Amino acid sequence: MPDFITDIFSWISDTGVSLWVWVTGGVMALITLATSLVSSILGLPIVFALLRGMSGVFTRLLDSAFSRLNSDVKIIRDTHGRVTAQTTISNRGVKPKRIEYAFLLIAPEQQDPLISVKLLHQVKQPDELPALLQKYKKKAELKTKRLWVLRLIEKMNHWGTEADSTGATLSLMQIWYESPVYTGSDQMRGVGLIPLKFYHQEQQAIGNEEVHYRCNIETSYFRWGEPYSVRFYVYRNGHAHRLTQDLMVL
Repeated sequence: MPDFITDIFSWISDTGVSLWVWVTGGVMALITLATSLVSSILGLPIVFALLRGMSGVFTRLLDSAFSRLNSDVKIIRDTHGRVTAQTTISNRGVKPKRIEYAFLLIAPEQQDPLISVKLLHQVKQPDELPALLQKYKKKAELKTKRLWVLRLIEKMNHWGTEADSTGATLSLMQIWYESPVYTGSDQMRGVGLIPLKFYHQEQQAIGNEEVHYRCNIETSYFRWGEPYSVRFYVYRNGHAHRLTQDLMVL
């Protein structure tokens, strides 16, 4: 199957599909209106009621099947000073959804996540992607090659600015770690990444349920009194599917 078709299907299954729900709802509304007119003319109120009910059920099922996961993170500090992160992922849809990667990124509140990841790279380079996720590395390499050709054509034809190959999101190759990694609080003000294997390795998929996981945060790597943003990333189909955040002040 061509890459662009795969990308389209991935996008359809991962975009929250509010657009698809609206389109389906509009189509069902037109069918209901047409059925209402026919029923009023022919005197078939039962047919109208049945079709209107079917349209509502079909719209609800479509919304449930294609809806996005919900996620949440809360920072908890107990009476002994220990700090933990309580994470939650829930699936309100019918279709089970597999998580490819879930992690916490802890960094100074106003720091760009891309900068935070680059600081982590100075301490430890990301681990190799597992076999099941290698396809995203190949896609990124192909995209880079295509952008190189595009930049060459632009340069030859003087089209203006070059294509931006960096993007504004974090790729799996940038942030895949098998174990927690921290920068320390001395010169880098403290940055940490905690992979949550409970979600992407121990769970086959998230069905119509709510799943919780609580992990410890090593506070010795962070400065006391400084606000830190704790971002909870959930990856599906090779990109960030959900992102939620809470504030941590030691």
